[in-house]
Amino acid sequence: MTSTSRDETAGDPNSANVLYFDGDCAFCSGAVRFLERRLHPSRKLRFVGLASATGIEDITTMNEKIRRADSVILLRKGKPYIRSAAAIRALLHLRQPWPILFPIAWLVPLPIRDIAYIIVAKLRHKIQARKMQQG
Repeated sequence: MTSTSRDETAGDPNSANVLYFDGDCAFCSGAVRFLERRLHPSRKLRFVGLASATGIEDITTMNEKIRRADSVILLRKGKPYIRSAAAIRALLHLRQPWPILFPIAWLVPLPIRDIAYIIVAKLRHKIQARKMQQG
């Protein structure tokens, strides 16, 4: 299994589909490991840390809304997605049964999905800060 840090990339280097994530976040890195282990062999996806040289270079070419989002970014078929839209579309790259969750999750309206995503994102920062203070 590939370990992905903020200075590394993993997955198919020729893939047009790229998931940009916070490589400094243990929760995000764990989610990437989860995805890596379940990737469908015919669906190519590359993982790039947002703070890596590749991530920084790639993100600067995206529009301002995407650049300002404190979020995971999925570049799928040339189109960037953020927050819950990125997370849900990442399911499409996995082996069964995970893609079945895509239409179910899509039934939840975008504002509600994104509020849930933002809450989890804020909690992950608080949990990490607490662990750093304890450790």
